Amino acid sequence: RYKKVIELVNHSDLPAKFELQPQDEISRCVASYDVDYAKGTIEPFLSRTITVSFTTERLEKVQLPMWFKIVGHEDTPLEIQCIANGIGPRLVLKPPAVKWGDIDVLKHSERTLK
Repeated sequence: RYKKVIELVNHSDLPAKFELQPQDEISRCVASYDVDYAKGTIEPFLSRTITVSFTTERLEKVQLPMWFKIVGHEDTPLEIQCIANGIGPRLVLKPPAVKWGDIDVLKHSERTLK
């Protein structure tokens, strides 16, 4: 899981209640997200820092919307795009070369690498 921080800011003189909208099952095949505060209240002229955890389920670029509904607000929920580039594991070979030394031709020779 990879983490980033976002901030919800309340620019009004009223408390604002927010709630993360559930992620649909189809999008979970591409990536999944979770937050440390899925819902809460932000007091007037204050903000809430939210940590988003994101995991991709496939290789390549992934873009997935995340929506926060503001309770009592009729407009479309606030949208943030989660964008990542899914990469595979990074492997390194050690040692970079295997030196057998002198071995007899046409005879099986076995060595143990450490």
